[in-house]
Amino acid sequence: MILIKVFFGQASDTYWESVTSFYYKSSYGRLKITGEVVNSIKISQSSTNLYEHNIPFSFEDPLYEVVSDEKRKEYDSDDDGFIDATIFIYSSKYSSSPSSSLWAWVWYYGKYSADVDSPKVANYMWASYEFMHDSGNNKIDAHTYIHESGHLLGLDDYYNYDNEGDPLGALEMQSYNVSDQGSHTKLLNGWFDPYVIDGSKDEVEIKLNTASLYNEAILINDNWNGTPIDEYLLVEYYTPLGNNYHDAASSNRNYNTMYTEAGLRIYHVDARLVNLNSRDVFQSYATTLGESENQFIGASNSRSLSYLKSPYNSKYKLSQLMQADVNKATSPKHFLNGGVASNSTLYHEGQSFEASSVFFANNTQFNNGEEVGYRITCLSLDGASANIRIEKI
Repeated sequence: MILIKVFFGQASDTYWESVTSFYYKSSYGRLKITGEVVNSIKISQSSTNLYEHNIPFSFEDPLYEVVSDEKRKEYDSDDDGFIDATIFIYSSKYSSSPSSSLWAWVWYYGKYSADVDSPKVANYMWASYEFMHDSGNNKIDAHTYIHESGHLLGLDDYYNYDNEGDPLGALEMQSYNVSDQGSHTKLLNGWFDPYVIDGSKDEVEIKLNTASLYNEAILINDNWNGTPIDEYLLVEYYTPLGNNYHDAASSNRNYNTMYTEAGLRIYHVDARLVNLNSRDVFQSYATTLGESENQFIGASNSRSLSYLKSPYNSKYKLSQLMQADVNKATSPKHFLNGGVASNSTLYHEGQSFEASSVFFANNTQFNNGEEVGYRITCLSLDGASANIRIEKI
């Protein structure tokens, strides 16, 4: 069955990767997604009245008639009384408008209480059968399903909803459905442990293997709290290999072409937790996980989705890529001005990065007010590895 191939098949079954093969490679073998395709179900609503608060229809009658309690318990791996993830693939063609019910999204269906004996739908994906034909060549294309599966893992959209520019330049899986997940995403998912620059040395040189194939990246923050839920710089060596190869080598899709050259990607990540009140309004930055019952990552790449107060809801981004080819905040190439990433975005041999007002809201400081305090220089690129110098300034 074609749905088994696109979600759980081998890469060779598809135009690029299946959902399972993509995440197995992206996670460096730490995540193996399994699942089943059950009998189709029919719903009574028409497509014009499906969409209301992102709840497409009442799940319990049609779904639970075809999936037994025992089968649902099998897919409640953490025994929390909810199915780990449910994917609804509808047979209609999708709309070109993200505000339409006939689009793709992930949502939390909050109607049910936990039931370990009869696990219920909670986290679910809603997407069209036709998304698998986006390659334009009648081969199975999983790009959209891979992006939406990132939301099932808890990832945000990194593109900007507010027409203010994409902080990642529209070249990443959670941005515009392109290529691999970036190192910031892999760190948030716990797929690798970074090299940490913590201020104990004035200067270090590191040979970094490509993040396309190896679980390596450099994290910079003298006061890092030891978790992905913090603010830091993250340096990865990008190459058009692994999950990046296809979208760098092929332009036969409706998406942007990935970087075709090797180079450093330098991210400024602000994934600090905030405490919210019962109305989901910002109260304070959290110092520890669990200090309040309502905690979320505060910053977003979209002002409208940020939990931060103005003006920080527009200035502070969850993940922003530093650009080697931009030296003015007013540059039309700047991502926040609508620029799109290209090979010149990457840091190549001899190029250096220092924090400045070009990319940082507080000049040379992190959003938390601490000095970034480092210069990052790409010394050389040698095939699958890069030599990098990091020095205090």
